[in-house]
Amino acid sequence: MRPAALLIDLDGTLLDSNDWISEPDIEAIRRAAEVIPVAIASGRVPEDVGHFARLLGLSSPQVCDNGARLFDPLRGRTLSRLPIHSDDARMIVERIQDAGLKFFAVDSGRVARSYAEFTEWQVTVITCAVSDRDAAESMAQEHSGNGVTAMGSRGSRDEWYVNYTHAEAHKGYGAARFSESVGVDLSDVMAIGDGLNDRELFQAVGLPVAMGHAPDHIKALAEHVTAPLEEHGVARAIERFVLTG
Repeated sequence: MRPAALLIDLDGTLLDSNDWISEPDIEAIRRAAEVIPVAIASGRVPEDVGHFARLLGLSSPQVCDNGARLFDPLRGRTLSRLPIHSDDARMIVERIQDAGLKFFAVDSGRVARSYAEFTEWQVTVITCAVSDRDAAESMAQEHSGNGVTAMGSRGSRDEWYVNYTHAEAHKGYGAARFSESVGVDLSDVMAIGDGLNDRELFQAVGLPVAMGHAPDHIKALAEHVTAPLEEHGVARAIERFVLTG
């Protein structure tokens, strides 16, 4: 059966190391959006997600801030959000700054890159740059708990981050908010991804599709494995499941 909606990860799934999307993927996504609701599901901030959504011709609510925010890309408006408790957010930012690490966060929809730039402390995501996967996994394990989820993720240039969100906020949570918004059951949603932060997304939807270059433990959660990014895996998956028949 054709899925009733589609969610697509950005980094490593759609975006290459230059933040470019291939023409076959663009064309396939635009065609898919003509028949079902299509959205990005990313750890990126609303500004980035909105930019790529508009590039792809998407008008459905988009999932950003690693699932903590549902965003209208045409009006630039937040539809729902689940912020970290302000005390927890302050503690995380202080720890990151004390460690001398670079970070950015989304506070009431605005990006902050230092403690002084926070105004309301309605923080949906904090993203800290780290040296490699081991550092990301170690830091995530150390700081998870007490109302906060910390999760490692890899960017399109093979850089590594730790994403902090509310304990209940992840891409699976974002997928549920998206499916409610477009009136589709989660079991009828297809998702395409490749990274560690796509785990909960794959567990939430009915048709999880892993990219061909994804880690084995992510592929193990998928119903189908498509081609890698450089072979237009997104377009191939869309052709097979959305545009056929």
